Formats: sequence, structure tokens, C-alpha cells
Amino acid sequence: KEYGITDIGMNLFHLPDIITDYFGNGEKKGIKLTFRKEEILLGTSGAINQFRDWIDKEDFLVVYGDNYFHLDYNNLFDRFDKTPESIATVCLQHSKVLTGKGLVVINRNGAITAFVEKPEHPEKYCTDLINAGIYCMKNKILEYIPQGVFSDYSKDIFPALLKYNQIMSSYIIKEPLTDIGTIE
Repeated sequence: KEYGITDIGMNLFHLPDIITDYFGNGEKKGIKLTFRKEEILLGTSGAINQFRDWIDKEDFLVVYGDNYFHLDYNNLFDRFDKTPESIATVCLQHSKVLTGKGLVVINRNGAITAFVEKPEHPEKYCTDLINAGIYCMKNKILEYIPQGVFSDYSKDIFPALLKYNQIMSSYIIKEPLTDIGTIE
């Protein structure tokens, strides 16, 4: 809301009633929440299919729910707007810990050249940039996301976009970001 985002969709799976009971429709916070509940996990990109009607023809923002952070979205939106040739602007973060992370390689202009999801030997890729799980996307990206099947942005969609010569820009975040997706 602080950055003018007032229409928010949430994809829910595990214990969805805790979220819906807490937030309601968002009215008390001055926002509008739309919920979709997955019966079967469809992956990070497969889940977006439940929101196709809601997104309609708009560009959109995807934020993974298992990250804790505070991001200056205005800077991200500015980068997205300044790279109209990009189908997506992907947030990245420098990290000392690369094991178990999605690695991203960029060129000197900030265009993404490779995505490698949780490689066994991360040191082979000469990058310390990891996928932060925050994406600004052009609506056109929906053409590349198959419907009714499991798909993952980092494993399936982003590598496929690179094969189809689609341009993706990067936005390197400096703010702290913590993965809270596991108890560890």
C-alpha cells in the first residue's frame, strides 16, 4: 500500500484459512485482496494461471510469500519502466551462500543471460547473484506459462524465455531479504 499497490492477489495452499481470516478482504487496511486456493501445487509459475482473469491485460508483480523483506518498489518499477524491451524485471541479490539457491548470470547491461536453479556445484557459474523471488512482468509472459500443469519460474519459464530470445532485465536489491520458507 505504501507504494500504491492496492489490488493484491494471494495464492494460498497450506492453512489458507489462517490468512483469509486474518486479512479478510483487505478493506480494513485500505486494499483489495483477492484469494485463490490451490488444491494441488502447480509451482511458482503454474499458480499464476488461477489469476489470469484477475490480471486480464495488465502487467503485474509477483512476490514469493516465503521471503521477509522491505523493498523500495518505486526503484523496481522505475527499472521495469526503463526496460520496455524486457518481458520481465527480476530482482536479484548478491549472496555469500550459493548452495541451495537459484543462481542468475547477467551481462554488463544487466540483462539476464542464464538461470540455474539450485545447482550441485554453484561455484562453476561465476556469479554470486541469486533469485530473490520478486518479479515485475509484462502480461505477455502468460503466453509462455502452460496451463493446467506444474511449472516453476526459475526451472521452467525463465530458462525457456532465454531460449526464445526474450529479454529479461535484472534489478539488484540492496535491502536485506530473508528466506523464511523453512524452519531452519
